[in-house]
Amino acid sequence: MEAFALSGMLISLIFMVVPIVAAVFLLVWVYQTKVNSEKQVMQNERVIKLLEELTMK
Repeated sequence: MEAFALSGMLISLIFMVVPIVAAVFLLVWVYQTKVNSEKQVMQNERVIKLLEELTMK
């Protein structure tokens, strides 16, 4: 009987931990996407500036 109780506790613990881990991964993914987007905007601004300099020559 104790084996069933222990396995039930482990299963409930897993079901409690999985959503937390998924939420953490989701937050990390969103943060990395934001950082990469900011870098891409900066790179695009540099490219536009260089293209404008080329057209002025």
